[in-house]
Amino acid sequence: AHCWAVVYALFIAIHTRAMRFEGYHEGYTEHLPFWVSWTENLAVASMGIWWAAGFSTAAIRIIDDDARGLPMDGGDVQVNKFIRILRSERLHDGLALAHTLSCIGLFISIILLCVAMGLMKGSVTACELCLCFVALGFAA
Repeated sequence: AHCWAVVYALFIAIHTRAMRFEGYHEGYTEHLPFWVSWTENLAVASMGIWWAAGFSTAAIRIIDDDARGLPMDGGDVQVNKFIRILRSERLHDGLALAHTLSCIGLFISIILLCVAMGLMKGSVTACELCLCFVALGFAA
């Protein structure tokens, strides 16, 4: 969630910097590098995947934890199909892959936004410079 906050802060800084030009009211986005829009979509998709995989993992752990009571008789040792699916390696590997892909997407977003910040016209403020340092720290 912290990486998402850093990406969001970079977007705000980039849009604010583009708005500093005269006549920004209607067409300030023409001052943005061409990949900023694509990066925004990548970051939103990555965050959606991160949330879905995270909530799914948490729900699986909660349900599986509730299913692990001490067995009272032979029937309690039998695991139903739903619990077997929740405990399957494929499901856990898929969720781990989703987390990894979302982190890669956020990493790419941070790098591209820092590059955009450096290549935009105008002077870089101390706040923007510090934001890029913090963002690169999160990306590393």
